[in-house]
Amino acid sequence: MSRTLLIDAPSLIYRAYYSARGSDKVDMLARACDLLDSIISEEMERPDFIVAAADDTDGYCVRRAIDPSYKLARRQEAQTPADLKAALPTVLRFFTDSLGIPVAHARGYEADDVVASLAVHLEGQHRGTILSTDRDLVAAVSPNVDLLLISGSAVKHYDAESAEQVFGVPPDRVHLFKGMVGDSSDGVAGVKGIGPKGAMPLIELARERGDSLADIRASAREHGRGGPYGRAGVLLLDGHQDFRTSVQLVRLHTDLDPRGDLHISAPLTRWDASNRQALREIAIEARTERRLERAAASYAGA
Repeated sequence: MSRTLLIDAPSLIYRAYYSARGSDKVDMLARACDLLDSIISEEMERPDFIVAAADDTDGYCVRRAIDPSYKLARRQEAQTPADLKAALPTVLRFFTDSLGIPVAHARGYEADDVVASLAVHLEGQHRGTILSTDRDLVAAVSPNVDLLLISGSAVKHYDAESAEQVFGVPPDRVHLFKGMVGDSSDGVAGVKGIGPKGAMPLIELARERGDSLADIRASAREHGRGGPYGRAGVLLLDGHQDFRTSVQLVRLHTDLDPRGDLHISAPLTRWDASNRQALREIAIEARTERRLERAAASYAGA
Protein backbone atom coordinates (compact mmCIF):
# COMPACT_ATOMS: atom_id res chain seq x y z
CA MET A 1 0.00 0.00 0.00
CA SER A 2 1.28 3.48 -0.88
CA ARG A 3 2.36 5.83 1.93
CA THR A 4 1.36 9.50 1.86
CA LEU A 5 2.90 12.19 4.04
CA LEU A 6 0.35 14.82 5.09
CA ILE A 7 2.10 18.03 6.16
CA ASP A 8 0.47 20.56 8.47
CA ALA A 9 2.18 23.36 6.54
CA PRO A 10 1.49 26.31 8.90
CA SER A 11 3.03 24.46 11.85
CA LEU A 12 6.11 23.49 9.81
CA ILE A 13 6.55 27.04 8.48
CA TYR A 14 6.03 28.63 11.90
CA ARG A 15 8.63 26.26 13.35
CA ALA A 16 11.11 27.20 10.61
CA TYR A 17 10.37 30.91 11.08
CA TYR A 18 10.96 30.97 14.82
CA SER A 19 14.15 28.92 14.49
CA ALA A 20 15.37 31.53 11.97
CA ARG A 21 14.07 34.52 13.93
CA GLY A 22 15.92 37.74 13.14
CA SER A 23 16.76 36.42 9.70
CA ASP A 24 14.78 36.49 6.46
CA LYS A 25 12.54 34.23 4.40
CA VAL A 26 15.54 32.75 2.56
CA ASP A 27 16.82 31.34 5.85
CA MET A 28 13.30 30.28 6.80
CA LEU A 29 12.96 28.43 3.50
CA ALA A 30 16.28 26.67 4.05
CA ARG A 31 15.28 25.62 7.56
CA ALA A 32 11.90 24.34 6.37
CA CYS A 33 13.67 22.26 3.72
CA ASP A 34 16.22 20.95 6.23
CA LEU A 35 13.49 19.97 8.68
CA LEU A 36 11.41 18.22 6.05
CA ASP A 37 14.42 16.42 4.57
CA SER A 38 15.68 15.21 7.96
CA ILE A 39 12.26 13.87 8.93
CA ILE A 40 11.81 12.04 5.63
CA SER A 41 15.34 10.62 5.95
CA GLU A 42 15.35 9.67 9.62
CA GLU A 43 11.83 9.37 10.99
CA MET A 44 9.76 7.49 8.42
CA GLU A 45 9.71 5.22 5.43
CA ARG A 46 10.17 7.12 2.19
CA PRO A 47 6.74 8.48 1.24
CA ASP A 48 5.25 7.70 -2.16
CA PHE A 49 3.22 10.93 -2.12
CA ILE A 50 3.30 14.19 -0.16
CA VAL A 51 0.51 16.74 0.32
CA ALA A 52 0.72 19.96 2.34
CA ALA A 53 -2.34 21.47 4.04
CA ALA A 54 -2.85 25.21 4.60
CA ASP A 55 -5.22 27.41 6.60
CA ASP A 56 -7.89 29.37 4.75
CA THR A 57 -9.51 31.40 7.53
CA ASP A 58 -8.46 35.02 6.91
CA GLY A 59 -12.01 35.94 5.95
CA TYR A 60 -14.69 33.43 6.88
CA CYS A 61 -13.97 30.81 9.57
CA VAL A 62 -16.48 28.07 10.43
CA ARG A 63 -15.41 28.04 14.08
CA ARG A 64 -15.66 31.80 14.53
CA ALA A 65 -19.17 31.55 13.08
CA ILE A 66 -19.99 29.25 16.02
CA ASP A 67 -18.14 31.32 18.63
CA PRO A 68 -16.59 34.71 17.72
CA SER A 69 -14.19 34.39 20.68
CA TYR A 70 -12.50 31.34 19.11
CA LYS A 71 -8.73 32.04 19.19
CA LEU A 72 -9.55 35.67 19.95
CA ALA A 73 -6.78 36.13 22.54
CA ARG A 74 -4.28 34.59 20.17
CA ARG A 75 -5.40 36.89 17.36
CA GLN A 76 -5.28 39.99 19.58
CA GLU A 77 -2.17 39.36 21.67
CA ALA A 78 0.07 37.39 19.34
CA GLN A 79 -0.62 38.59 15.86
CA THR A 80 1.30 36.77 13.15
CA PRO A 81 4.49 38.80 12.53
CA ALA A 82 4.27 40.82 9.32
CA ASP A 83 7.35 39.21 7.76
CA LEU A 84 6.03 35.72 8.46
CA LYS A 85 2.61 36.57 7.05
CA ALA A 86 4.26 37.98 3.92
CA ALA A 87 6.45 34.89 3.51
CA LEU A 88 3.67 32.28 3.87
CA PRO A 89 2.35 32.48 0.26
CA THR A 90 5.93 32.33 -1.07
CA VAL A 91 6.75 29.19 0.89
CA LEU A 92 3.48 27.50 -0.09
CA ARG A 93 4.08 28.29 -3.78
CA PHE A 94 7.60 26.98 -3.38
CA PHE A 95 6.25 23.66 -2.10
CA THR A 96 4.29 23.21 -5.32
CA ASP A 97 6.51 24.87 -7.93
CA SER A 98 9.92 23.68 -6.74
CA LEU A 99 9.23 20.45 -4.87
CA GLY A 100 6.12 19.16 -6.62
CA ILE A 101 4.17 19.08 -3.34
CA PRO A 102 0.52 20.05 -3.87
CA VAL A 103 -1.01 22.38 -1.28
CA ALA A 104 -4.63 21.82 -0.22
CA HIS A 105 -6.95 24.26 1.54
CA ALA A 106 -10.69 24.77 2.08
CA ARG A 107 -12.42 28.10 2.61
CA GLY A 108 -13.24 28.65 6.26
CA TYR A 109 -11.24 25.69 7.54
CA GLU A 110 -7.88 25.22 9.24
CA ALA A 111 -5.03 23.05 8.04
CA ASP A 112 -5.88 20.48 10.75
CA ASP A 113 -9.28 19.90 9.13
CA VAL A 114 -7.72 19.50 5.70
CA VAL A 115 -5.20 16.97 7.02
CA ALA A 116 -7.91 14.99 8.86
CA SER A 117 -10.18 14.96 5.80
CA LEU A 118 -7.37 13.83 3.49
CA ALA A 119 -6.45 11.08 5.96
CA VAL A 120 -10.01 9.75 5.84
CA HIS A 121 -10.24 10.14 2.06
CA LEU A 122 -7.01 8.19 1.48
CA GLU A 123 -8.04 5.31 3.74
CA GLY A 124 -8.00 2.02 1.89
CA GLN A 125 -5.72 3.39 -0.83
CA HIS A 126 -2.79 4.81 1.15
CA ARG A 127 -1.25 4.61 4.57
CA GLY A 128 -1.00 8.11 5.98
CA THR A 129 1.64 9.83 8.10
CA ILE A 130 0.83 13.27 9.50
CA LEU A 131 3.65 15.73 10.22
CA SER A 132 2.85 18.57 12.62
CA THR A 133 3.84 20.47 15.76
CA ASP A 134 0.19 20.45 16.90
CA ARG A 135 -0.69 17.61 19.25
CA ASP A 136 -4.41 18.12 18.56
CA LEU A 137 -3.85 16.15 15.35
CA VAL A 138 -3.50 13.01 17.44
CA ALA A 139 -7.29 12.92 17.03
CA ALA A 140 -6.72 11.96 13.37
CA VAL A 141 -4.60 8.90 14.24
CA SER A 142 -6.12 5.56 13.30
CA PRO A 143 -4.93 2.05 12.38
CA ASN A 144 -4.22 3.51 8.93
CA VAL A 145 -2.76 6.88 9.98
CA ASP A 146 0.12 7.71 12.34
CA LEU A 147 1.50 11.04 13.58
CA LEU A 148 5.01 12.48 13.63
CA LEU A 149 4.80 15.21 16.27
CA ILE A 150 7.62 17.75 16.35
CA SER A 151 8.12 18.62 20.01
CA GLY A 152 11.11 20.76 20.90
CA SER A 153 14.16 19.16 19.31
CA ALA A 154 12.52 15.73 19.20
CA VAL A 155 10.14 14.07 16.78
CA LYS A 156 7.70 11.76 18.55
CA HIS A 157 5.88 8.99 16.74
CA TYR A 158 2.32 8.04 17.64
CA ASP A 159 0.28 5.23 16.14
CA ALA A 160 -3.14 3.82 17.02
CA GLU A 161 -1.68 2.00 20.05
CA SER A 162 0.42 4.82 21.52
CA ALA A 163 -1.77 7.85 20.64
CA GLU A 164 -3.61 7.62 23.96
CA GLN A 165 -0.41 8.83 25.67
CA VAL A 166 -0.98 12.40 24.45
CA PHE A 167 -4.27 13.25 26.20
CA GLY A 168 -4.93 10.06 28.14
CA VAL A 169 -7.87 9.08 25.91
CA PRO A 170 -8.07 7.29 22.54
CA PRO A 171 -8.00 9.43 19.36
CA ASP A 172 -11.73 9.04 18.71
CA ARG A 173 -12.51 10.57 22.13
CA VAL A 174 -10.13 13.53 22.04
CA HIS A 175 -12.98 15.86 21.04
CA LEU A 176 -15.01 14.70 24.06
CA PHE A 177 -12.06 15.19 26.40
CA LYS A 178 -11.26 18.67 25.10
CA GLY A 179 -14.95 19.52 24.99
CA MET A 180 -15.05 18.94 28.74
CA VAL A 181 -11.72 20.41 29.85
CA GLY A 182 -11.54 23.18 27.22
CA ASP A 183 -8.48 24.71 25.59
CA SER A 184 -7.54 28.15 26.89
CA SER A 185 -5.01 28.78 24.10
CA ASP A 186 -7.83 28.54 21.55
CA GLY A 187 -10.47 30.26 23.66
CA VAL A 188 -12.49 27.05 24.14
CA ALA A 189 -14.33 27.15 27.48
CA GLY A 190 -15.11 23.50 28.14
CA VAL A 191 -17.36 22.62 31.11
CA LYS A 192 -16.85 24.60 34.31
CA GLY A 193 -15.53 22.40 37.10
CA ILE A 194 -14.40 19.47 34.92
CA GLY A 195 -10.64 19.08 34.54
CA PRO A 196 -8.56 16.24 33.08
CA LYS A 197 -8.92 14.11 36.24
CA GLY A 198 -12.69 14.36 36.05
CA ALA A 199 -13.03 14.01 32.28
CA MET A 200 -10.97 10.86 31.71
CA PRO A 201 -12.86 8.51 34.05
CA LEU A 202 -16.17 9.98 32.86
CA ILE A 203 -15.30 9.15 29.24
CA GLU A 204 -13.97 5.70 30.15
CA LEU A 205 -16.99 4.79 32.28
CA ALA A 206 -19.35 5.86 29.50
CA ARG A 207 -17.43 3.66 27.06
CA GLU A 208 -17.57 0.65 29.39
CA ARG A 209 -21.30 1.08 29.99
CA GLY A 210 -22.04 1.80 26.34
CA ASP A 211 -23.70 5.05 27.37
CA SER A 212 -24.12 8.08 25.15
CA LEU A 213 -23.80 11.61 26.44
CA ALA A 214 -27.58 11.76 26.59
CA ASP A 215 -27.49 8.70 28.88
CA ILE A 216 -24.97 10.44 31.17
CA ARG A 217 -27.17 13.51 31.44
CA ALA A 218 -30.27 11.39 32.03
CA SER A 219 -28.50 9.49 34.81
CA ALA A 220 -27.34 12.73 36.43
CA ARG A 221 -30.83 14.20 36.15
CA GLU A 222 -32.37 11.14 37.81
CA HIS A 223 -29.77 10.24 40.43
CA GLY A 224 -27.68 13.40 40.92
CA ARG A 225 -24.31 12.74 42.52
CA GLY A 226 -25.57 9.32 43.59
CA GLY A 227 -25.56 8.08 40.01
CA PRO A 228 -22.66 6.20 38.38
CA TYR A 229 -21.13 9.40 37.01
CA GLY A 230 -21.10 11.27 40.31
CA ARG A 231 -20.25 14.98 40.50
CA ALA A 232 -18.74 15.07 36.99
CA GLY A 233 -22.03 13.83 35.54
CA VAL A 234 -23.92 16.63 37.29
CA LEU A 235 -21.43 19.23 36.05
CA LEU A 236 -21.84 17.89 32.51
CA LEU A 237 -25.62 18.10 32.89
CA ASP A 238 -25.43 21.71 34.10
CA GLY A 239 -22.89 22.73 31.46
CA HIS A 240 -24.19 20.73 28.51
CA GLN A 241 -24.53 23.80 26.27
CA ASP A 242 -20.93 24.85 26.92
CA PHE A 243 -19.89 21.27 26.26
CA ARG A 244 -21.80 21.11 22.99
CA THR A 245 -20.26 24.38 21.73
CA SER A 246 -16.77 23.34 22.85
CA VAL A 247 -17.02 20.01 21.03
CA GLN A 248 -18.03 21.83 17.85
CA LEU A 249 -14.92 23.99 18.16
CA VAL A 250 -12.39 21.26 18.91
CA ARG A 251 -13.66 18.42 16.72
CA LEU A 252 -11.65 17.98 13.52
CA HIS A 253 -13.68 18.15 10.33
CA THR A 254 -13.10 14.95 8.39
CA ASP A 255 -15.73 15.34 5.67
CA LEU A 256 -14.13 17.92 3.35
CA ASP A 257 -14.45 16.53 -0.18
CA PRO A 258 -11.34 16.67 -2.41
CA ARG A 259 -13.69 16.98 -5.39
CA GLY A 260 -15.58 19.92 -3.94
CA ASP A 261 -14.59 21.60 -0.67
CA LEU A 262 -10.84 21.18 -1.04
CA HIS A 263 -8.79 23.26 -3.45
CA ILE A 264 -5.52 21.55 -4.38
CA SER A 265 -2.75 23.46 -6.15
CA ALA A 266 -1.50 20.57 -8.30
CA PRO A 267 -2.26 16.92 -9.04
CA LEU A 268 -0.93 14.30 -6.64
CA THR A 269 2.25 12.90 -8.19
CA ARG A 270 4.66 10.28 -6.93
CA TRP A 271 7.49 11.55 -4.73
CA ASP A 272 10.77 10.12 -6.01
CA ALA A 273 14.54 10.50 -5.77
CA SER A 274 14.52 13.60 -7.97
CA ASN A 275 12.14 15.35 -5.56
CA ARG A 276 14.36 14.45 -2.62
CA GLN A 277 17.40 15.75 -4.47
CA ALA A 278 15.60 18.99 -5.30
CA LEU A 279 14.70 19.41 -1.63
CA ARG A 280 18.33 19.05 -0.55
CA GLU A 281 19.73 21.20 -3.32
CA ILE A 282 17.32 24.06 -2.60
CA ALA A 283 18.19 23.98 1.11
CA ILE A 284 21.92 24.05 0.33
CA GLU A 285 21.47 26.78 -2.27
CA ALA A 286 19.42 28.94 0.11
CA ARG A 287 21.99 28.61 2.88
CA THR A 288 24.88 29.31 0.51
CA GLU A 289 23.16 32.35 -0.94
CA ARG A 290 22.60 33.76 2.53
CA ARG A 291 26.20 33.12 3.58
CA LEU A 292 27.44 34.94 0.48
CA GLU A 293 25.16 37.89 1.23
CA ARG A 294 26.50 38.10 4.78
CA ALA A 295 30.09 37.81 3.62
CA ALA A 296 29.55 40.58 1.05
CA ALA A 297 27.99 42.79 3.73
CA SER A 298 30.89 42.23 6.10
CA TYR A 299 33.45 43.04 3.41
CA ALA A 300 31.54 46.19 2.45
CA GLY A 301 31.54 47.33 6.05
CA ALA A 302 35.23 46.55 6.65
